[in-house]
Amino acid sequence: DMERDLFEADHELFRSTVHEFVEREVAPNVAKWEAEGKVDKDMFRKAGKAGLLGTALPEEHGGGGMADFRFNMVIGEELMRADAMASGMCITLHNDVCLPYFAHLCDGEQAARWMPGLVSGDLMSAIAMTEPGAGSDAASSRRCGPPRRCPTSPSRSGSRSHAPSGSSGASPSPRWPC
Repeated sequence: DMERDLFEADHELFRSTVHEFVEREVAPNVAKWEAEGKVDKDMFRKAGKAGLLGTALPEEHGGGGMADFRFNMVIGEELMRADAMASGMCITLHNDVCLPYFAHLCDGEQAARWMPGLVSGDLMSAIAMTEPGAGSDAASSRRCGPPRRCPTSPSRSGSRSHAPSGSSGASPSPRWPC
């Protein structure tokens, strides 16, 4: 192991919790989940119970209240040690990519409605980018919705492609990036 001074005692204590969780709940199942091509929702809920989801979300909504990305790094490192790609990395997608949108864009009522489930693992977040050419930069999407949804920019230029909703294959309702 490489010696680093990036992490403090709290991070290493958290690492112990994450490592135990990964060894107990993730590592024994990685091959099965990867072969099945799915994320185990029971494991995701257990991650919530273990305090691994929503560490940066406000405590009043069940989160850890720790706006320190190093905790997220610890989770990612421990999942990588177990070679837990899609089956384990759903936790990092949830925490690192999706939850910041909730943290910054939810009003009080929305936060009270969504954050507890996002922290407990009862709700699993995901992100889909449906505009060809946008790549991994969701903010570079050019299409804008109807004027009633986007009053400042009624343009409908750009293009869209279909994105199924998770493993259910259900077609999502259109969402317009404005």
